[in-house]
Amino acid sequence: MKLENGQNLQDHLKVFVELFEELAIIGDAMEEEERVIILLSSLPDRFSTLVTALEAHEKIPTCNCSDKCIGYLDADWAGDRSDRKSTSGYCFTLSNSVITWRSVKQSCVALSTAEAEYVALAGAAQEAIWLKQLLDDLEFKTGGPMVVNEDNQSAICLAQNPKYHGRSKHIDIKFHYVRDLVRKKEIDLVYCPSNDMLADIFTKGLSAEKFSRLRSKLGVVSFEKHIQCEKEC
Repeated sequence: MKLENGQNLQDHLKVFVELFEELAIIGDAMEEEERVIILLSSLPDRFSTLVTALEAHEKIPTCNCSDKCIGYLDADWAGDRSDRKSTSGYCFTLSNSVITWRSVKQSCVALSTAEAEYVALAGAAQEAIWLKQLLDDLEFKTGGPMVVNEDNQSAICLAQNPKYHGRSKHIDIKFHYVRDLVRKKEIDLVYCPSNDMLADIFTKGLSAEKFSRLRSKLGVVSFEKHIQCEKEC
């Protein structure tokens, strides 16, 4: 299907959005049955036209996305000035799209940054196992342990090295759930530089530049602004 003369990408997107708006404002489906059928029957052609427009503007590149489910986690140590409790934050991506995220205040007071990160890691590990089971139920094979990115080397050592027992025995037993998952190779802890840690945005205030960069990596963008930028380019 060829693009009609005088039509650009924005025209096609506008028509496509208007089509769904028409479907949304229909009141009684029984009384408007004929209109609904006409609108629905036009969807394939309209969608095909939209895809053709996107292809013509080179907006459907070859996908190099990873099919692995990857986690990112971070903690803001003693960020609450009233009780000095830390904040945990994590997110998980699948094919470079965020599918789950959370930001929550920790229930205990951490005595170090490593401990705060370790507690955050426990929450992220539970989410990782739940996602792994969900993806398996959907017959989406994750292929090995779930990768979880952590920007604190000490927290990684606590999870991987039992010799740190003397320094971590005061940490609640439930948080050592992480160590058990690492031993069973259910999760794989990978060091991630703080500058590339997506979960930073869930735990602390950031500079405008870093906030905008991480927000874009999470896929949070303004549709109108994106279309306007494409038009100007």
